[in-house]
This record gives sequence, structure tokens and C-alpha cells, in this order.
Amino acid sequence: MRGNLSVFLAIGLLFADDGSLPGEELKQETIQKITAYLQEARSHSLQKEYAKSNALYEKAMELLPPVKEGSLEASRAKLHFDIGCNWALQGRKPEAIAALGRAVSHGYWHADYLLRDPTLKELHTDKKFHAVMQEAKLGFSRMVVGLTDVLTNKKVEARDLENKVLIIDIWGTWCPPCRREIPYFVKLKQKYAAQGLEIVGLTYEREGPSDEARKRVEDFGKEQSVNYPLVMLAEDLRALLSGLHGVRKFPTTYFFGRDGSLKHRLEGLQDLEVLEAKVIELLSKK
Repeated sequence: MRGNLSVFLAIGLLFADDGSLPGEELKQETIQKITAYLQEARSHSLQKEYAKSNALYEKAMELLPPVKEGSLEASRAKLHFDIGCNWALQGRKPEAIAALGRAVSHGYWHADYLLRDPTLKELHTDKKFHAVMQEAKLGFSRMVVGLTDVLTNKKVEARDLENKVLIIDIWGTWCPPCRREIPYFVKLKQKYAAQGLEIVGLTYEREGPSDEARKRVEDFGKEQSVNYPLVMLAEDLRALLSGLHGVRKFPTTYFFGRDGSLKHRLEGLQDLEVLEAKVIELLSKK
């Protein structure tokens, strides 16, 4: 799995649909340097020259547009993951776990990869690695925390989601299948809220979270009597979800258990019966 992801990174994960890096335009010369560093780093890794590989990954990272510490960003998330794997292959557990922690803080929420990757097997008994794993498991469910509900102007708080079965519906008002599915979520919230179901609509509008887009979402929510928070999908999170987590179909629906970990992901319009079956399954698990 790691090798495939590394190659994917080298040939395009860093770049937006127009070939630029997200958030800032870079000169073609800089893009070529980054690509060359990544390809050379991968080559050194295959030759088991892990220290040289990491040095090149670090050089590539230095050329990326600056971001705040811990900002969601697919490029840095994947680079830190590869650096962490290289440290693990050198038997440098503290450095490996620190790099993986940085990867998770930037949005590397592939907890299943962290657990299955044979490169990281020697880390499994370390308590600090388990802490990193826990952060990765909770990454998806926490991505809506702190975002503002356009219907009530209140922020989604972590305590609102605690010990709840959670659905996060990634949708947009421009998407006919998304609009058709919204009444199903309204019905599910009405029927199962008392048993511990929470729903958040994570809304992607093509022009971004502008005032006009917020008003359009608010109007649609009121028209449909939406009874759960509708929050706006910011560009950094959109780029992370599409670039690193493969969210390219609308709607995409995530289901989380009461422990906050991801249990199911569905793409495209679903029948009410399919959605309800997932909710019943998760509510039955205490």
C-alpha cells in the first residue's frame, strides 16, 4: 500500500486539477524541483537508503507553500507519513512516531493503513503510536467540530457528538442526488435522535463558502425543514478530502460509531432503507 501511495504522490497528489499546488501558485521550475525530489526520494527508499530518502522529502516540503502548524493539507500529510515510514525502517521509533503524528495533524486519517502497513509493525506495541492511531481514528468525525451551522449560527461542538452515532453527509445544493437524499436524513434524525443519532451536512458549494453560498444553503435548509447542522466545507478540507481521501462523488456519506471511529462510507444517492440499516446497526452497538 505504501509504495503505491508514494508513487501516486510523486505524480500528482500534490497538485490541484489545474496542475498548481493548492492555495498558492508556484513557478513551473519549483513544481519540477518538487517532483524530481519526490521521485528521487522514492528511488532511494526502494534501494533502502532511507536517510537519503528522508532528506529529499524534507527538501520537497521546504518548497511547498507555507501553512500554519497542524493545518489540514494533503501534501504535508502524505510527506510526513512517508518520512515516518522511513524512520521506522531505520529502527528509529521515536522519530517515526513523531513524523506520523505530524502526518495525522495535517489530515492523514488512514488509521487502517497505519495499522496494516508492515513497515510500521514494530511500532504497534508503543503507547505513543497507539495515541497517534487514536487521533487518526477520530480525524474524520472531528472534521466538522468548530464549523458554524448556517441555520442556527452556532458552532458544532465536540460535546454535541460525544457518544453519538454520527452521519456526515458531504453534499451541495447544486447536486440533484444530494438534494433528493436530504429528506431521508431529516426523517432519520426525527426517528432516531432520542437514541443517539446526530447528523451534520458538510456542504460543498462550487464557489466556496461565500456569503451568497451560505444564504443559498440556509434557504434550502429552511425549505426542507432540515433538523440538523449544515456547515460549509472550506477549501483546505475540500482539498484534503479529494486529494488524500478520495472524495470525488456527491453525495458521500460517512457513518461513525459511538467511539468516533469511521464504520461505513457510501458514495452516491442511497435509498432510505440502506441509510436506515446502517443507523440501526450502529445504534445497537453500545
